Amino acid sequence: MTKEMTIEAAVEAIKSKEEEAAAAVEAAVAEARAIVDAASTSAKEEIARFASGLEEDSRRSEAVYEEKASRLGDKTSAELAASAKSSLESARAGVSSASASLDKKFRKLEWL
Repeated sequence: MTKEMTIEAAVEAIKSKEEEAAAAVEAAVAEARAIVDAASTSAKEEIARFASGLEEDSRRSEAVYEEKASRLGDKTSAELAASAKSSLESARAGVSSASASLDKKFRKLEWL
């Protein structure tokens, strides 16, 4: 084998290894994207279930407090109902904020 043939063989071997490495990186990126997509979907579904449950609980609590306030007709019950409603609205805002934050983080990961 001549020196030129040896160099050409070495260059071909290097190109082959580079192609293998590129394919491995592409496969790893695809796998990472699949994991991120699955995690994103799972987190979004969990947040939606939590928010739905919170919404349902808040409607029930609100109805109970409003019923008690109307039956008792006193200021304390009305204040309690208003306080409960305010707390539930605050919880809703917290869930919405957490959902938006997670969505933003997952969009960053999906960009990768």
